[in-house]
Amino acid sequence: MAQYTTKSSPLDAPTSPERNPIFGQAMKEVYLEGKGSGFYVKTLREVIRVRKQDQKERDEQETLVEVYLQAIKGASSVAKAA
Repeated sequence: MAQYTTKSSPLDAPTSPERNPIFGQAMKEVYLEGKGSGFYVKTLREVIRVRKQDQKERDEQETLVEVYLQAIKGASSVAKAA
């Protein structure tokens, strides 16, 4: 997996609109390579997206997801009891 996330690093840099199709095609090739190696493209995209975040932003996001999941679990427990 590290091979594909590393390949995407130079492709993540902001580019001018004229160059975007070139980088878009390069990213597509990275995802197709990953898929050919058995990785789920949706998950690979998510890993690359999360890797681009700074640590504080990532921690904040993970905390919110945990809170929301706990709220859903609590709500489903109440619904089952009723």
